[in-house]
Amino acid sequence: MSYVFKKIGVTKTGVAENKFQKKIEIDVSTFGKGIFFVKVCDKKVVKRHTEKVILE
Repeated sequence: MSYVFKKIGVTKTGVAENKFQKKIEIDVSTFGKGIFFVKVCDKKVVKRHTEKVILE
């Protein structure tokens, strides 16, 4: 099963999207400072998980 990782800034800026199969490692040092929402969902968006990430 394939999944999609999305990074969304609070102001809807800095949207990034990566597709992956089983495991993904994200280098958050490239995000910069701020508040982001990280969403992981399957291809059909049946399963979904969202986390708030704060980088200072």
